[in-house]
Amino acid sequence: MTKTKLLIALKNVVWLILVALPAFFLLVWVQALIEGAYGSRNLSYALETGAFYYLGSVLYVCLGGVVHQAIILCMPAIWSRFVVRITAVLLTSVIPLLFILLGERVQTITEFVIPIILTLGVYGLLIKLPGIGSQVSGMPA
Repeated sequence: MTKTKLLIALKNVVWLILVALPAFFLLVWVQALIEGAYGSRNLSYALETGAFYYLGSVLYVCLGGVVHQAIILCMPAIWSRFVVRITAVLLTSVIPLLFILLGERVQTITEFVIPIILTLGVYGLLIKLPGIGSQVSGMPA
């Protein structure tokens, strides 16, 4: 494992914490607006609630991101970039599963299943793969 691969993995975790997690809370707010939840139209309420939940979940998400990146770093080098990318997207499910393992109620996770799927799908597609896989559909990397 090279220093470059570790830096890429660290940057991916930072991407998860500073971009994907706030985007998740934005999607939760949109969901609340669609459902007509009490207080959802008040921007200050949404910002306060989002900040509270961000601070409460950032460590779990960071830990989930580290586990996700560690799994990606252990993938075989002979796999194509396409296979690694699809596997990386599917493995983002490790992050909400970690919440459940660490004691979060399953009902809380299922309540926000659409924002979770959208956020983790986009995160999985946008992360940089640390030098894994050599080809995508026969094209050089």
